[in-house]
Amino acid sequence: MARADWTMSLPARLDQMVRLGELVRRWVAQCSPADQELASRLELATHEIATNIVRHAYDAALPGTIEVELSCSATGLIVIMRDHGRPFDPSDVSAPEPEIPQVGGYGLYLAERLVDEVRYERRSNTNEWRLVCRPSTQVRQES
Repeated sequence: MARADWTMSLPARLDQMVRLGELVRRWVAQCSPADQELASRLELATHEIATNIVRHAYDAALPGTIEVELSCSATGLIVIMRDHGRPFDPSDVSAPEPEIPQVGGYGLYLAERLVDEVRYERRSNTNEWRLVCRPSTQVRQES
């Protein structure tokens, strides 16, 4: 797996999610060209977390930015997203119940099953999301 580090800043708006997804896909193609399944998983997990940032961290009238760092090495692919919006409390989110249909509320749940690690931290006035995907792993099943 080749090393490729990319950084970018994009407006925290839903219309930027396609751009972010394309960036992640191109980046994975450079790091792990033969692994399209990994690219799809990481793109979807990134999209879900970024969409949550847009919808929950910022007000629609005052959108901010999302800083994105992408890095890869022999041990895996890492996506870090930072924003300066409202803090997030993971304990406020419960896993959706498959037998009870609902609109929304699946983003974090999906991301946690698509990649090996989803970690959130609040540092000063910054939210930081870290997604780690190791090439040899598969989609995680419900425990």
